[in-house]
Amino acid sequence: MKISQIKNNTLPNLSGIVAIFGAGKLGQSLYSFYSEKNKNTFLIDDYLPLSHLNTDSRLLRSKDVQDIHIDHIFLASVKARKRMLETIKSLSYDGHVLIFEGEDDDIFAPYKFINRPEIRRYKNVHKNESAYIIGNGPSLNKTDPRLIKKGVTFAANAIYLLEGFKPDYHFCDDIYIAEQRANEINDLDWVKFYPADQEKWLKNANYFNGKRVPWISKFSDKFDEYIELNATVSYTMIQMAYFMGCNPVYLIGMDHDYTSLLKTSDQNGNTMISNSEDKSHFHKNYFSKGMKWHYPWMKRIEAAFLLAHDHFTKNERKLFNATDGGNLNIFPRISFKDALDQNK
Repeated sequence: MKISQIKNNTLPNLSGIVAIFGAGKLGQSLYSFYSEKNKNTFLIDDYLPLSHLNTDSRLLRSKDVQDIHIDHIFLASVKARKRMLETIKSLSYDGHVLIFEGEDDDIFAPYKFINRPEIRRYKNVHKNESAYIIGNGPSLNKTDPRLIKKGVTFAANAIYLLEGFKPDYHFCDDIYIAEQRANEINDLDWVKFYPADQEKWLKNANYFNGKRVPWISKFSDKFDEYIELNATVSYTMIQMAYFMGCNPVYLIGMDHDYTSLLKTSDQNGNTMISNSEDKSHFHKNYFSKGMKWHYPWMKRIEAAFLLAHDHFTKNERKLFNATDGGNLNIFPRISFKDALDQNK
């Protein structure tokens, strides 16, 4: 097995059969780049569910390496490359392996963090005040956030579809939502927080440094410096609530279940396209027919939530799940009614 290190922003021409190991953001970018030039390009990923792929997807499991003569395997990760190399070696692969130098997984988006005084002024602005992080699952129709009379409210994306509700703070860190709902979001006269790479779509906001990574590895209590993105906007809001000093924090509308929407969407890699009304959110037009959304990497989301749970616990702050039902069982549960009663 031959191993070559590739410098950032330098992609070699590859002939023969090429496989990209890893179907995350970087893997999708590499797959798009090479598949345009070489029809014999495949993705290798052991976690992406086959049942959610369209028929055109060229996905392999790592064990398939033994059955196909692959000339080049490009490792689409830095953090996981040791595990990937061990997997490839265990399969007695004798071809060419390419890996990136450095520590940054995303060679296509160098991160240029700048000073964010507009974010820093929010530090501890709600110290020891209760807060509600509002998800957009269907259970939100059972836990009406309009009943919240005391406490700071954080909400995201198309929450404006809930008539008569205005959160204290609005967030959006998904690029597809920013692109497709820019007009509606820009019309909102709300206090807004968006990552700096969305400024070209979303206007009149507080912009923060967001590093898009394939796997969340840290909980940031320094929101004014930077946070990691690509799990769920709920994780972003939890970090901001912590930065603002909120305690306790309650989650509502976090159903943690996209089963229905996955069944009624077409898939192209990491991109989903809805082909019916949305039953995985509180409003049927949340992702209406024809809208793009990102495949929900549940393990990545859960890993981020575990980091949040651990950080709150270690720092003697409280984070509860007040969702009515749902599949999110990482945080201690409390009923929405009890959460409201504690904050009268």
